[in-house]
Amino acid sequence: MPRNQKSLLGTWRFTCCVLSACFLVSVSFRPGSIGAQEGGNSQRILGVAKAQELVQRSTEKTGVDLNDVVQLDIEVAKVLSRTRGLLSLNGLRTMDAQIAQALTSGDSKLVLRLNGIEELSPQAASHLANAGYLELNGLHPARETLRELGKCKGTLHLPKLQSLDAETALFFAEGPWRLYLNGLTSLDVDVARALSICKGELSLNGISFLTDQAAEELSGHSGGISLGSLRKLTHVRLAQRLAESRVGVSLEQLDEVSSECLESLVTTMFRLKLGLKEIGYEQAEVLARYRGRLILSRVETLSPDTVDVLLRSNYKLTCSALRKLEDVKLAERLTNDSSKMFGSPSLDSLTESVAEVIARKKMILPLYQVKEITLPVAKILASHQGHLILTGLRTMSDEQAELFAAREGTLRLSRALAISDQARASLENNKRITWSESKR
Repeated sequence: MPRNQKSLLGTWRFTCCVLSACFLVSVSFRPGSIGAQEGGNSQRILGVAKAQELVQRSTEKTGVDLNDVVQLDIEVAKVLSRTRGLLSLNGLRTMDAQIAQALTSGDSKLVLRLNGIEELSPQAASHLANAGYLELNGLHPARETLRELGKCKGTLHLPKLQSLDAETALFFAEGPWRLYLNGLTSLDVDVARALSICKGELSLNGISFLTDQAAEELSGHSGGISLGSLRKLTHVRLAQRLAESRVGVSLEQLDEVSSECLESLVTTMFRLKLGLKEIGYEQAEVLARYRGRLILSRVETLSPDTVDVLLRSNYKLTCSALRKLEDVKLAERLTNDSSKMFGSPSLDSLTESVAEVIARKKMILPLYQVKEITLPVAKILASHQGHLILTGLRTMSDEQAELFAAREGTLRLSRALAISDQARASLENNKRITWSESKR
């Protein structure tokens, strides 16, 4: 073949390769295509066909998780508006009004998680307010954006809102059924008065202290109130309002409570969670009148007299920080829980009598803090039929290992457990035994 023809043929082949490569790139990175990548990682831009497939498969329980999606077009947003269950789009950093309108254009109230968005225009906020549930955990909302979000009639999460004046607080007066403002750490009287006008439930779990005046204003709120970080409760009207909440009372950081307020709290018909570090005899007398589910989240020890009083009532009991447990009747109460999990995961030791009680029921036994066990206790725990967690154990004898290796229930141990090679081999032969890098 002449030299000039060979040159032309080579040029033609090279041009075809370049065109083919450009075609492939244009298809792969076409906006809206299913597999479009950004930044060389797993982030993607969603296409209509894939969105339709995901929405059709969605249920109230599963929803649609699209946290790797970084961009939406209007047609895709319209498809996603029909999602059943939670729609999670935490990869989005911005959202304009047109996308927000399309995303909330469905017939049902969308359950929406947009925790990557840091800025939002009032126009976009006005459309997102139509969602039935809206999480904006990364948003630092401007005043006019807050005005629009305040029109939301469902559930609204704004944890990055760290300050609020009374005039702005009034934006929520006719709005959310559930309003989560857990980023607020203080509440003056005027803001408390403005928030008390809100018709829905209020979650103010960042507030650690309230003046009597602010507590008085807040107690005028007609809905439920959550104050999970409150350290001192002495205002009776506020205690009464907390007890009326339909989601129960959760005071996990509570250090001090007056007897009058405790009397009010035990009237709740729902869960009562208290962060008190100590329970005295008189407080136990009051708690014994409670008829729901009592959670003592920070009590590490209970005196025998206090235990006797607490056990007078038949409420369900959880003592998640309890270190010592020697009372058999208290052990029985802690296993009487419909959640199917033992109510004292912080125990650092086990007696034989207590081990016998907690091993009877086919429930989860999370014994994270137990560092050593005797051979009799090992025999009892090995007979337990439920899931057993002993990731805090430091050592295990060959005899103990043999017992656990023959166990039928599932067992989790720590990889740092000091045992002989023979014992480890025996345990690893049991496929129901798993190994953890940490205590949990």
